Amino acid sequence: MKLEIKIPEYATEFKDWSDHELVTLSFFHYCYQQKGIKPQTEFYVASHDMMRMLNVFGSKKGYENAFEGLRRVFRIGITNSHTVQLSIKPEYLKTINWNGKARSAMVHITKPSAVAIWFFLAGRCTDSYIFEDLEPWQKYNYARDFFWRAPAVI
Repeated sequence: MKLEIKIPEYATEFKDWSDHELVTLSFFHYCYQQKGIKPQTEFYVASHDMMRMLNVFGSKKGYENAFEGLRRVFRIGITNSHTVQLSIKPEYLKTINWNGKARSAMVHITKPSAVAIWFFLAGRCTDSYIFEDLEPWQKYNYARDFFWRAPAVI
């Protein structure tokens, strides 16, 4: 199966993305396109969710190397054992349009597990409870486990 998804245009300068990295890029591109989300926004995500999106459990990459590819375009920090912090690198903030949104580019993914995760995330994005805006001292609660309520079949 061949699926066409949107990623930020600034990520197309790198050609060696895995399908799972493209799904992760697409998801965060969607997040940054939402109304009220600024390009400087930092997202806090459950590390288990990031590992699922990047298919760490189904590969030999390991937790330490899981973010290697994404670090080319995102600033990624491991906040604690349960939370990953992610934001666009400053050099790519310069490429953002006047309206505060990044241009999109279309890419293809073919790996069945990546396609399944993309469809799962697309379905979860229809829920109104994806984003929470919390005070800095509450940010550890921000990470919601998307895969807890409805695990994807991978």
